[in-house]
Amino acid sequence: MKNRLLIVLTAILIYSISIPAITAAEDYFYIQSTDSPYMVIPGESLTANFVLVNQELKAPKNVTAYIYPCPLNWYCEEKTFSYEKLGEHTENLTIKVPKTAIQKRYTMYIRLRSDYPTTRGDDRILIDVVKKKVEAISYEEYQKKTKDREEPTGIYIPTSIASGEVVSTEKTSEEKKDIQEEKEQEKLNETDKEKKISADKEKEKENKTKTDSKKEVVENIEKLESDKGFVEYATVVLIILLAVTAIGALYSYKKKR
Repeated sequence: MKNRLLIVLTAILIYSISIPAITAAEDYFYIQSTDSPYMVIPGESLTANFVLVNQELKAPKNVTAYIYPCPLNWYCEEKTFSYEKLGEHTENLTIKVPKTAIQKRYTMYIRLRSDYPTTRGDDRILIDVVKKKVEAISYEEYQKKTKDREEPTGIYIPTSIASGEVVSTEKTSEEKKDIQEEKEQEKLNETDKEKKISADKEKEKENKTKTDSKKEVVENIEKLESDKGFVEYATVVLIILLAVTAIGALYSYKKKR
C-alpha cells in the first residue's frame, strides 16, 4: 500500500514539474528561413534577409538577432526586435565584408538571444566572396536579350566617341539597292568561277586526249619505220642471193660450152 502511494505521489510530482516545460515549449522565437546564399565582392556590404517567428509569446516581448560566427575584421550587425503581434516577421541584418576577405564560401548562422525561450530553425546563411559577380538571369530574360541581339534597333553608339553622339546605321533605299546588286554580282562571280573551273577541266581533258593521240601516232610511225628497215634489209639480201645465183648459172653455162 505504501509503495503504491509513493508511486502515485512521484507521478504527480513529475507531472507538476513538466507542465511549465510543456507550456513553455509552445512559446518561443525562431528563424523560419533566410535568403541564403549571397554573393559579394571584398569591400562591399550585403543585407541578410530572414523571417523571425514569434510563436505564441504574448506581446510585447524582445528578442535580439545576431550573426555567429562573425569572421575577423568583418562587421556583423546586431538588432533587437520587439513584437506586439504573433506570427512571422521579415527582418534583416547588415554584413560588411572587408577588402582583405579571402575569396571562398563562408558559413554563418543567425542566432537569437532573449529573456524568453528561443530555438533553432533554418538559420544558416552562406556567403560567397568572389572576385567578380556573375549576373544570374531568368530564362525569359535570356530569351529577351538574345532576341534583342538578333534584331538590332538600328541605332549604334560607338564607344570610341567621347561625346556620345548617336549614329544611325539604318540603311537608305539606295544603300539597300547597292547591297542587293553586290550580292547579285557575287552570285554571278561564283557562277563564272564555276564555269571557268569546268572549262579548265574540259580543256585539260582535251589536251590530255591530244597528247595521248600524238603519242599513239609517234609510236605507230616508229613501228612503221622499224618495219621499213626490215623490208630494206630483206630486199638487199634477196638481191645478193639473186646475183650469186645468176653468177653461178652463168659460170655453169660457160663451163659446159
